[in-house]
Order: sequence, then structure tokens, then C-alpha cells
Amino acid sequence: PTPVTYADLIARSTELAGALKAVAPDALVFGPVSYGWQGYVNLQNAPDAMGRDFLDTYLTEMRAASERAGRRLVDVLDLHWYPEAQGGGTRVTEDGANTALADARVQAPRSLWDPAYTESSWIAMWGTSGPITLLPRVQAKVDARWPGTRIAFTEYYYGGGADISGGVAEADVLGVFGREGV
Repeated sequence: PTPVTYADLIARSTELAGALKAVAPDALVFGPVSYGWQGYVNLQNAPDAMGRDFLDTYLTEMRAASERAGRRLVDVLDLHWYPEAQGGGTRVTEDGANTALADARVQAPRSLWDPAYTESSWIAMWGTSGPITLLPRVQAKVDARWPGTRIAFTEYYYGGGADISGGVAEADVLGVFGREGV
């Protein structure tokens, strides 16, 4: 009933990751399993956000906690991604196959990497004011705050599960993830 705070999530991540590493030192620990743009930026308007970027704060604080613990606590930055791109006024994650939606869906994976592509979404309009370039953006955060942290997208969906446009988008996303080492 009470929104999670940065401090709560970081404390819980530190405690749980420390317990896991104590029992299984070679285990790969994933965290924080953040979902979507607002989760990345401000932990869905966490009460203690205070203008701080959540992923920047998480990486910085988990690095500091790891240094105090004498071992890396979180190995993989775990994120979820459900694109907000729209085609014909419908979000690409919705099932459907009209031409505008299918066209937007097969282009949406470009927001993962392409600095020349601006999708039709509230993120591109108000969050980034242009291309999202999600993977380079997240990699830059890791490089600046905790180099060596891997990146995983353990949940994502581009819609169109019953349409070829969904298959094309899925193949494209998997190719991009492979190329980028995600």
C-alpha cells in the first residue's frame, strides 16, 4: 500500500544479494527488475526520487554496497521493456494487424539502438525529446557508474503474437540483443 522508495529497494537489494552471495558466491544475481521508462527514471514517482535518476542511483549505490561487502553483489542490471510506440493510435504491444500498427511494430525495435529513429510515443515526446536509443543509454549509465555490470531484458513484448509483424519484431529484437551482448 505504500510506494517503494529508492532507499527501500536498494537496502533490500543489498541484503538479499549479500545473502545469496554468502550461500552461493558464484551465483549470478540480477536486479532490480525495473519495468518501463518511469521505473528507470524515477521508480514510478518514488517518494524519495527528488529529481534523481533511479538507474543512476541504483548502480551507484549497489557499487558502493559491493565495495563495502568486499564482493560484487549484483552482476546483471535486470530490466523489463514494453515499448510505448504507437501505430494508428494503438500501442504496438496490443495485438492486432492493421497496416499502421504492423508498420509501427516492425520499426519499434529501432528504439533500442538507432539514434536516427524517433518512435511515436510519450517517451520520445516528453521523456527523451527524440530518439530513445535505450541500449546505448543504459550502457552509458553502467559504464559511468558500475562498469562490468551486465544488462538483461528478462521480460519484453512487442505485440502481434498472432501476426507476422510480431514475429519480425521479435527476430529483430533478439538480433539487437545478441549484437549488443544483452
